[in-house]
Amino acid sequence: MSAADIDPEALRRGLEVLIDIETYARDRKMFEEFESTVAVADHADQAAYEAFVTDKLGDLPAVLRLESHLTMKKIKADG
Repeated sequence: MSAADIDPEALRRGLEVLIDIETYARDRKMFEEFESTVAVADHADQAAYEAFVTDKLGDLPAVLRLESHLTMKKIKADG
């Protein structure tokens, strides 16, 4: 496994969000629907993220709970 330092500002992505998602998939199809929805997520700002969470993730039957954690700034360098 390798790691990379990515500068969100260089990618024009000032918003970094970690999402805790509790899922309950009753069958394989539900889990695959969840995976495919998350796999295509690529949002650069708060409005796009909010739309993704409310319009996409929130509508999935496999999703029981969502909790977002916004990263305000990086205090300590990795390593």
